[in-house]
Amino acid sequence: MTEGSRETAAAADDLAYPEPLRDREQVLLERRRARAGVPDDAVRLGMAFSGGGIRSATFCLGFTQALARARELRQVDYLSTASGGGYFGGFLGRLYARDYVAGPDKVEAMLDPELPPSAAGVGRDDPAFRPNAFRWLRENGRYLAPNGAGDLLLAFAVALRNWAAMHLLLASGVLALLLLLQVPILWLPADGAVAAALPGSERLLWWSPLAALLPWVFNFVLLPLGWAYWLIAAREGLDGKAVPALIDWRQPAVAGLLVLLCLFSGHAGAGIDLLLVTGLALLLTRQATRACRSPIPRERADKARDLLSRRLGKALLGFGLLLALVLIDTLGRTWYALLTHTDSGLGAWFIAIGVAILAVVTRASALVELLSKLTGHDAGSGARVSVQMLTLIAALVLGTGALSLIDLAAQAFVWGFEAPAGVPATLVGSGAGGRLAGSEAHTGILLLGLIGSTAVSWAIGSRDSLGFLNRTSLDPLYSARLTRAYLGASNPRRHDDSAFEAVTEVAPGDDIGLDDYHRRGIHRGAPLHLINVTINETVDGKSQIQQQDRHGLTLALGPAGLSAGVRHHAVFVPDGDDDRDDFEETAAIPRDRPQALVFGPTVHDDEDGERLPVFAWEQPANGIAPVCAGARLYTAEPLTLGHWLGISGAAFSTGRGQGTSFGVSLLSGFFNARLGRWWDSGVRRQNTWRDLPSRLFGAHALLLREFLARFPGTATRHWFVSDGGHFENLALYELIRRRLPWILAIDAGCDRDFTFDDLGNFVRKARLDFGAEVRFLDADQIRDTELARYGIGALESLRIDRSTADASARACAALASIRYADKSCGVLLYVKATLYADLPADVREYAAGHPAFPHEPTSDQFFDEAQWESYRRLGEHLGRVLLKLPPAGSPVDSANTSPSPGLRQLFADLQQTVGR
Repeated sequence: MTEGSRETAAAADDLAYPEPLRDREQVLLERRRARAGVPDDAVRLGMAFSGGGIRSATFCLGFTQALARARELRQVDYLSTASGGGYFGGFLGRLYARDYVAGPDKVEAMLDPELPPSAAGVGRDDPAFRPNAFRWLRENGRYLAPNGAGDLLLAFAVALRNWAAMHLLLASGVLALLLLLQVPILWLPADGAVAAALPGSERLLWWSPLAALLPWVFNFVLLPLGWAYWLIAAREGLDGKAVPALIDWRQPAVAGLLVLLCLFSGHAGAGIDLLLVTGLALLLTRQATRACRSPIPRERADKARDLLSRRLGKALLGFGLLLALVLIDTLGRTWYALLTHTDSGLGAWFIAIGVAILAVVTRASALVELLSKLTGHDAGSGARVSVQMLTLIAALVLGTGALSLIDLAAQAFVWGFEAPAGVPATLVGSGAGGRLAGSEAHTGILLLGLIGSTAVSWAIGSRDSLGFLNRTSLDPLYSARLTRAYLGASNPRRHDDSAFEAVTEVAPGDDIGLDDYHRRGIHRGAPLHLINVTINETVDGKSQIQQQDRHGLTLALGPAGLSAGVRHHAVFVPDGDDDRDDFEETAAIPRDRPQALVFGPTVHDDEDGERLPVFAWEQPANGIAPVCAGARLYTAEPLTLGHWLGISGAAFSTGRGQGTSFGVSLLSGFFNARLGRWWDSGVRRQNTWRDLPSRLFGAHALLLREFLARFPGTATRHWFVSDGGHFENLALYELIRRRLPWILAIDAGCDRDFTFDDLGNFVRKARLDFGAEVRFLDADQIRDTELARYGIGALESLRIDRSTADASARACAALASIRYADKSCGVLLYVKATLYADLPADVREYAAGHPAFPHEPTSDQFFDEAQWESYRRLGEHLGRVLLKLPPAGSPVDSANTSPSPGLRQLFADLQQTVGR
């Protein structure tokens, strides 16, 4: 390695894993190893639990039980979890943090599937009595509705209430905007010529007066902007030098001749229009060239053209919004007219519109097939419309219909809830032409509606807007159910008959503050738990800390601090008493904000113009002294362990990381299928007049960002965080950041066809973000080794061959080498949920009746007893194979016999194999 490459690798490492974060985690690692009885000089070992809902949680439980059986769970230094893997990761960490747990011995004894409670000195009256916790987990296989129909009814009632509150907030705000818009609309004359030229004329639609603005905007905004681009000239002269003049006057001269011809031929109107367009184009050209300064004419002309192109793009966007507004107002006016005229054929109108839509849909497949041929994509037989395209169409239709209904309500205020005047007679079925008489506009009622809707919208969405917005989502219900099911499983109050706690409610002692959780667990030998979530970022924010096609970046929460993306970190500073062993029950939310050191490139401006990192901080106040030089109060919103696990498992929401799309976000928002959360990062940024609407109507602004899939990432104070699997589902990203030599990955994600999409995503991100190259051993490299006796093979060996009688795979794990950017090496043992080698009879029977097992869809979050036990037993079985443990119930499998070579010896053997 050259000196330059060493410096480059060191600089990259300082950004991805800064020294203060390394040092703090090393202190915690030494502390937890001392409690677990692991030597300080042992190789660092990390384990990752993948996403996959309750399927992954239950499979990881079984695999961890095999580690506990071999007394090897204590060897794990880091535990990284995402999505469903975090369910069980939270259970395990919360178990370590219990007062009745003294250390790893008690945890491994509780998890050991074979050891009777009496062998570990655990009696039935002991809070650690194992059957209670595992019976709780098994009975909560339907954790979203443990009480069946009653819980489903409660969930439906909560969802309906939240849906109504969210739409009341949005509808009142939109109604206020539409009523405000009706004020200038009333002053616009109805342009019959424009309406007659538009589709449907006045037989199907009562066109909005806004339609009269369309030709004006096109003629005097779009045309001049488009023409101005071609009026810029920076050409070379005869001597090869650039001509200083930047405006080509030949085109305006020709336009002037045409204007004269129009005037003398009696077409004065066309001549005047052309004269105005020409004048505007020249004005725009001159303004653009004056705005772009450069001593080089050609460079100045290029900048001016670029400026005009960008302005044309914004003008086209504005024209599209105006067109959409015309359509919405037209539909609202039409529906209101049909409803208020008793002799109107409302049913016939909807039938006619339905036939028109059906005609368009029937031709859509042919259009898709044509586009597929032109773009070279295989559309397949019948040219099926993609799911993404269908969701986009459905979202647009649904959104247009909802906005039109609100506009109908606005029309009712405009016309005083009476039949309007000026409705085309042909629209309501009258044989006569002309316009029908009716009520004139009621300005007073319109203003009353405007004031009322604005007041309602402001009252709902201004005060505690963030809390209201998060409470209207499904996150509180989802987090509460996860907390009760997984964190509450080890809560003694859940199993004490004298302290009855409702099974569907979070009980005291279930949840815990994140700081207490890490501190208690590490003092009892727990691995350092890294919880992974995704910060959604779909628009070009100020952060510039992620690639835009990812639509998000990772946020990892650990005992030493937080990391966002590759380069941004907040490292918590110990407060001086974190070495204590006498813990007391504390509030779930910490009373005092921790102090932290903030690292990373500056990306934000504060009110004083100072550049700030992604993570926020404040100067200690009220006599609080900094713990160390540079330490500041960490000002982000504190959340409990249960809340973070709920966010980490928020798989379906408006923001889905790299899977985010406008259509899905709009549909998810409309039906309130929102599991993500707006998190107050505490970041302060400079406010301008453009931020005034967001400050007055904060909930509306954030909710519209969800609906439109416009997430600004870390560029604003509020970050939309969701499932960690939306960024990297195997939870290996943070272990690669720390350049661990030994990594054990447990993958129970849904991958029925064994395409290894999650694995490919991880390998790609490890290379791009950390310069780590992950290479899996192929069949030729494995053939002459002893790996087969551990159930390790090539990646293709993990696929289930369903053509055979036993429908099994040839291996249950694959081996990869890791070469980090600093040239250090590591080993990755990748365990895949698959059917392998001598499955227990009950698992084999379940698999025979359920062909999708062990990759049943993640949408199935209601596991019955057989399904839950099959996944748990499969995970335990594969763990036993890797650790060379005898089958469960074997006569030689006793508490005093451990035939396993041990987890660290296994990795040492794998290291030698990879190094050959």
